[in-house]
Amino acid sequence: MNTPRAPKPSATSRVGYPFKDKDGRVISDPRAFIEALIPVQGGHYLLGAHGFFHGGIHLDRACKAYLSMEDGICCLADGEVIAYRIDSDYHDATPGGVGQGVAWRPYSTGFVLVRHRLQAPPPPTPPKPPPIEAPGTDIRDWGTHLYADRQGRQPIAWLRHGTPLIVQVGTYTPGESTLVRVTDTRDATLPREGWICRRHLALDPAAGTGLRAVLGLKDTVVTTVYHGDYVDPDKSAAYTENKAQRQRPEPLAAPVLTLYSLYMHVASRGDYGRNARWQRPSWWLQRDGSREPEAMDRVVAVSPPVPIHQGDLIGYLGEDVPARAYPIAGQPVTRRLLHLEIFSGDDLPAYLSASRRWAKENLPESERTLLLLMAGDVLQQDDGGTLTVNQRQILRAGGLESRTTDGKRWRKVMLGAAQGHATGWIEEAGRLVSPWEWPGFEIHDEVTSPDGFRHDAPDAFAEYLRGEGPRPPDTPFYQALRALVDRNRDGVFSEEELDRLLRNRHHADRITRIIARHETAWTRASMRGYAETARRIAVKLGPVAVDNVDAEAPRAEMLPWWEDVAAGVEGFPASSRVWHLHPGGVAGNFSGGSFLFTVTMLQKVFPRAHGNRLQEIASELNSNIDRFELDTALRRTHFFAQVAQEAGENLAFEEGLNYSASSLSQFAYFKRLPHEATLYGRTSAHGADQRAIADRIYANRIGNGDVASGDGWRFRGRGLKQLTGRANYRAFTAWHRRVFPSELVDFEQQPDLLATACYATRSAAYFWEGNGLHLKADDGPTSAVVDSITRVVNRYTDSYVARAKHFEDMWSKGLFK
Repeated sequence: MNTPRAPKPSATSRVGYPFKDKDGRVISDPRAFIEALIPVQGGHYLLGAHGFFHGGIHLDRACKAYLSMEDGICCLADGEVIAYRIDSDYHDATPGGVGQGVAWRPYSTGFVLVRHRLQAPPPPTPPKPPPIEAPGTDIRDWGTHLYADRQGRQPIAWLRHGTPLIVQVGTYTPGESTLVRVTDTRDATLPREGWICRRHLALDPAAGTGLRAVLGLKDTVVTTVYHGDYVDPDKSAAYTENKAQRQRPEPLAAPVLTLYSLYMHVASRGDYGRNARWQRPSWWLQRDGSREPEAMDRVVAVSPPVPIHQGDLIGYLGEDVPARAYPIAGQPVTRRLLHLEIFSGDDLPAYLSASRRWAKENLPESERTLLLLMAGDVLQQDDGGTLTVNQRQILRAGGLESRTTDGKRWRKVMLGAAQGHATGWIEEAGRLVSPWEWPGFEIHDEVTSPDGFRHDAPDAFAEYLRGEGPRPPDTPFYQALRALVDRNRDGVFSEEELDRLLRNRHHADRITRIIARHETAWTRASMRGYAETARRIAVKLGPVAVDNVDAEAPRAEMLPWWEDVAAGVEGFPASSRVWHLHPGGVAGNFSGGSFLFTVTMLQKVFPRAHGNRLQEIASELNSNIDRFELDTALRRTHFFAQVAQEAGENLAFEEGLNYSASSLSQFAYFKRLPHEATLYGRTSAHGADQRAIADRIYANRIGNGDVASGDGWRFRGRGLKQLTGRANYRAFTAWHRRVFPSELVDFEQQPDLLATACYATRSAAYFWEGNGLHLKADDGPTSAVVDSITRVVNRYTDSYVARAKHFEDMWSKGLFK
């Protein structure tokens, strides 16, 4: 019996970061993430501790000044969990072991492996129109020509069926032309006079166009064109265009790259018990009301894979303490660390060529969101001077100041420290590229050092460390890398050199865009090769070094997982020699897609709203642009037009019910009981009783109970779209558990949560996506579409004018493009 093939994970076009910034906001500037990596010791991309290749990056306590690491590790992109290993509790790296009890030097062998399919979204294309009726089936489609001459050689206009005419019939002689003179077409858009074939005139005795007129017994008649010998050219053209649009081939799909993100040294299951506030990852199995790993202390090939979204919780940082760490004051050592890695088994050179070609041929200018500056480009300064760019720069165009001069758009950019942080203007045309062109990414293929050591001769390197010989030459692979990163040409390629380079925005950009093919570190053969090379060096350095290497050997035997995953996961790379990519480089290229919400944008729509509230909303939306179906400018504009109408310029999270007594008559309840409108509505004698008003106008509606139940006030309008009624709160809870499965929140029990920025935003996304409004928005920027969406959002009013105005204002300004 054949096992059904597991479905591929959904393609994604966005890659994010493993943590938010220190204030809990989504990182939008790649530099903010790179700066967080600089203080980390022993875990930079390309070169780790002791001169070995390092295919990932380390994040540890040194990053806390920059990142919200206590909140857990975020999944980098939409994908599927294909394998993991969760330790029941930490192992102990203490040499010789300590038996039962506390782990003095705890370390995790746990990991989570996620598979992603990176693919550009299709270029925007108009929807295919419905078919229209072929021309000619209706008599009204027909007509004939009006000629300039009696012989019918010079057509000057087309006259549709029913066109009124004044015709001078004249005497008919057999064998002569059948054309008669038109003295007035009675249509200002047509030539006034001409000639027309008499057989296409209506023969109506009552109108004087019967047989008497044909025989010439009546000279001038009022008639109309009847049928004709040609089909309406406008309708024929429309039909031809409609047919062409319906037969239009689908746009060529973008190439797909399969990527894997590895999260190594995640927390043990026991650590969750010691940290009560930790949430359980949504990809754990649901058992008896809680989530647990399927199994522990072994590699689990997940079948079928579990879908996971960008930003979802992977787990928490686990311990990774080496055997040589020394306990202080009799306390166990702690070092929480994440090894993060992105790799691919695909043919990267072929993919890059295909993606670059596809992007150049298929993407419109609006999708080219990066500004590429090359060495030699000239900047114009405000004082009339010029500056010459001396190294490549890749900048996100949307974040740069712009101006238009003589129809040309210019962007203001800043050059690097080597040029004094000078600023100038450069013309945008010809310099915009798409992230899908992978600008600046360079391929380097390692073929000579499978153990990952930088030098071909470990013994000679040991002698160099002892001061007994020169530094041995680098392998060809490291020679090529040094040529890229050794900017001061001192011949040194070290972790310290990488630290210095990462501090420079432009050097860091180059390092993070290097793609290196190398043997993975996570096979048993790789670990043993690493250990053997390290021991050869240690033997030359002395007994203490040997002891340190030997103490690490048990841990090195525990860490590999590659062979188990390759055997259990369909489609996993057959070769352990894979392409490594810098997580920060990939995220910096794709994070935010071609769009990020900013406080500045939202302030234009909500000028009276507080900046902190706008920042919280922008952060939530930027984490979920794809998930909330806000992935096009048209959708974003429709979405916020609705929000602007519902929440107002001050972006209120709760419905205002401060009604005057007279205005309550618009509600059916108070229309029936007008004396209660005076009792509870605002008058000169007293303020409005908003609780009583809500309990009455929402009683016995939208899932609410009667007036006495208090449901009207409890489930009053909240959130960006003023979600109202118990039924909607209950439906939002179900949607939220599906979309955010790790957050088991019940909004029916905790309705006030909708008045916080996070859930106010998500409630609007629920109504948007849950009612299919994103699909309606795809129909276009028309008032009819605005009205159709508005009817869903607010079924209780017939006035759409204000909402349409919000939409038209934002669309005309291109605010969310």
